[in-house]
Amino acid sequence: MKKLLKQALAFGLAAACLASGSAFAAAKQNPVNPDKPYLSAVMGTFHEQKVDEEAFRGQYSVYLPETLEQCATGVMVVVPDNTTAKAFVEGSTGSAWRKVCDQNGVAAVFVEAEGGKAWNVSGAADGRDEAAFLKKVSDNFHSKSKERDAAFNLNERAFYVVGYEAGGVAAQEFVMTWPALICGAAAVGSDAVPDALIGEIGDAYGYPFVQAGNLEGVEDNKLANKDIPVPVWLVNQADGNDTMEKYWAAANGASAGAANDWAARTYANRDKGQQRVWVTDSGAASKVTPEVLYTEFLSGVQRFVGDPGGRLEWRIQHTNNGKTGFFYSEEKVDGKLRRWYTYVPSSYGKGKDVPLVMAIHGYSSAIHAFTGDSRWQDVAEENGFIVVFPQAYVNDFPTRGEVLAPVWHTYSYPLTETATDDVSFLQQLVEKTEKDYSIDSSRIYATGHSNGATMTWALGIDAAGLFAAIAPVGHNSGAYRGAPANNNMEPTDVLSDTTPEKESDLLLPTWMFKGDHDVDGGAGFDNANLGGVNTNKMALQHWNTRNGTDATAPKTEKDGSGRYTTTTYTNTAGDAPLVRYTVVENSPHAYIPYEADMIWDDFFSKYSRGEDGTLYYEGKPVEKTAAVQQGFTDITNHWAKDAIQKAVDAGLFTGTSATTFSPEGTVTRGMAVTVLGRMAGTDASGTAAFADVAKDAYYNGYIAWAVKEGVVKGTSATTFEPEADVTREQLAVMLASYAKAGAADRAALSGFTDANRVSDWAADGMSYCVGQKLITGKDAATLDPQGLLTRAELATILLRVSK
Repeated sequence: MKKLLKQALAFGLAAACLASGSAFAAAKQNPVNPDKPYLSAVMGTFHEQKVDEEAFRGQYSVYLPETLEQCATGVMVVVPDNTTAKAFVEGSTGSAWRKVCDQNGVAAVFVEAEGGKAWNVSGAADGRDEAAFLKKVSDNFHSKSKERDAAFNLNERAFYVVGYEAGGVAAQEFVMTWPALICGAAAVGSDAVPDALIGEIGDAYGYPFVQAGNLEGVEDNKLANKDIPVPVWLVNQADGNDTMEKYWAAANGASAGAANDWAARTYANRDKGQQRVWVTDSGAASKVTPEVLYTEFLSGVQRFVGDPGGRLEWRIQHTNNGKTGFFYSEEKVDGKLRRWYTYVPSSYGKGKDVPLVMAIHGYSSAIHAFTGDSRWQDVAEENGFIVVFPQAYVNDFPTRGEVLAPVWHTYSYPLTETATDDVSFLQQLVEKTEKDYSIDSSRIYATGHSNGATMTWALGIDAAGLFAAIAPVGHNSGAYRGAPANNNMEPTDVLSDTTPEKESDLLLPTWMFKGDHDVDGGAGFDNANLGGVNTNKMALQHWNTRNGTDATAPKTEKDGSGRYTTTTYTNTAGDAPLVRYTVVENSPHAYIPYEADMIWDDFFSKYSRGEDGTLYYEGKPVEKTAAVQQGFTDITNHWAKDAIQKAVDAGLFTGTSATTFSPEGTVTRGMAVTVLGRMAGTDASGTAAFADVAKDAYYNGYIAWAVKEGVVKGTSATTFEPEADVTREQLAVMLASYAKAGAADRAALSGFTDANRVSDWAADGMSYCVGQKLITGKDAATLDPQGLLTRAELATILLRVSK
């Protein structure tokens, strides 16, 4: 029984807790207010929000105040027995929590016991699993889906849990089960979690990266829940019961300390004191109001993704002394209200030029979050340079199906008529910073995470002359014009007609980082991780070519920690590491402060750019040389070598491994429509309606496009047979349908001795392709219409089509 319970709590809930399965009305979004564009798109009080799954049935209320902004703090309040969420919200304690939300711009979710009755805190088998239910509510609260009527943009770094009476026991069970999700917790008037459950939950393995939405790495880390720290305040706990006090002190690695104004007993870790436990006895419990809970304890600490179990840190104080520190700016740029932080180190003095780093947050994030994610301000303080944290504007991103959130518009998030031109914004922000501060214009750099990484790529393409080096972290989509777009969006060239052509000719040192548990299949090269291609590989191919580096002899080494494995490509002269690719072991989709240190010390600080565009490495000019590509070892002497390489460079194909293309390998139906779709630059966001086409298959969206456009049909009403091999005549029919060719002159086939082997249904298609010189004979006399199509033949044919 003990083993089964542990598995249910720690492993069996993964799939159930991540699936939504709840019914909601669509969110009623407010349009972006140009005077206050960063406010939440959804506000109000939402009662009777439901989790309808049989095993997790229950309801809750959500309060989103009018002061709520994007990337907002969230609090879960677990109400006492025999109280509905609505009644609690409307009562005195609920009103106090709503006041906290109003004053601090905090979102709150109030959760009731099943049927508004009693919490199953004993873990009785015939009752609801309360930790699992609260996880379901947490998932809903974290979701930005437009399908939820109380959807908003939660800052996952700042999510806290408070429980009252029996709700405090349920809250602690939830926090103990999912500690990497929680930044701080409090239990008011609560009994202890039953001893049997403490052992079961505490000994179970925690999900180390759950906050990033990634449940990988459990077995790799074997990190017990009881070893993941969570700051906890126990208020008016049951007399004489110190079980939870001991549990949380041990989990936080905290030692006993002095009493304070609020707690008779305190514990803190020896590092920075952020891992702590406070205990307030019954005599002083009345003064611990919701405002005190939030301002004095909960809001002080946040948890950042990257390290197993998360990284607890004190909340960043974005303050200044009038001369140095964080300076907040907000003004209109290109007609839209933009905001940013500028961090000025204490060593700065007007008149002495210093370097500038642009640090760019990811999708749905914010500048107040990215200062904690990356800690670039710490690196700036230590090394005496200025760092700017720019804020993305709030826009709709329809293919994600989420409420309005901050997003950078890049090659992966294309420009629309109403979207911001973020390359222009960041160029102007650099110019403004140069006017306001003494900046060394030869030493300006850009780095970013996720969507901020694609923004960094865009700067490297459209504004390369402005920067001496770039370092995108966590995303290699959007690495070049024509790259496959994120979330199956159509690739878009956002260059304006006035963009200097010379920008793409400039050397631009580039350091890419990906975690082994990162998005798009992680950091490897052996899978088609986005839109049917491997974006890690294609980014390296592009930037090695652009920077003229020698891809045949890279140097790979680990850093001192053993966590970072970096492959370095130098120019052919061997005097500058122009391209680097680092795999971060045991890491999800995250920007880790150690990486900021690495990027500055080992990369940015070594590069500068002259006024004429010349790149310098450690003060010496770097000459651009012709790239030496490793290429595919199995096409060296192949008849289609040039065509294959051009098709790969155009993004139509990837290799079957890092060094092989498999030119004589056969082409499947799924593969054929995928490369056709890539060539067409199609929107592959649709879903194929065939039972044998997996939803997550790389060709799914392309099959949907091909069927819709009449390029190809299914093999039946319910099947497509995507893995079936394609014959030469079958491809001919696809190409003719793609070109809307119609009937063709069959005399084009008369010169081949095997023309009679062309199937009747394929005669028009083959006649069109032969007549247009898209398909030629296997030799002068034979067409081999029913022979299987090879990858080399398809690459060659598609290049003829695209001319």
